[in-house]
Amino acid sequence: MESASLYLEQQRAGVGYAFLSEADHLFARIAAGPQLYEAREDGVRVALMRRFPYGAYYIADGEDVVVLAVLHLHRAPDTWRLRR
Repeated sequence: MESASLYLEQQRAGVGYAFLSEADHLFARIAAGPQLYEAREDGVRVALMRRFPYGAYYIADGEDVVVLAVLHLHRAPDTWRLRR
């Protein structure tokens, strides 16, 4: 997330900050309802940012949530597996 934020900030002032703010909102949505997002294989769920083409790949077990990766959606879809 840091490298994405820095890259976006270099492209246009303020966009990197907006990206991190959107990520905070995304994490709040996940925390409020981790089971709302459909489980894919191996129980991994993906919550999408609204403004940026990024998604958070995470596992929810009861009240525990582990974010495995936050990735650009145009990356290879199995990239999150390297973070496990």
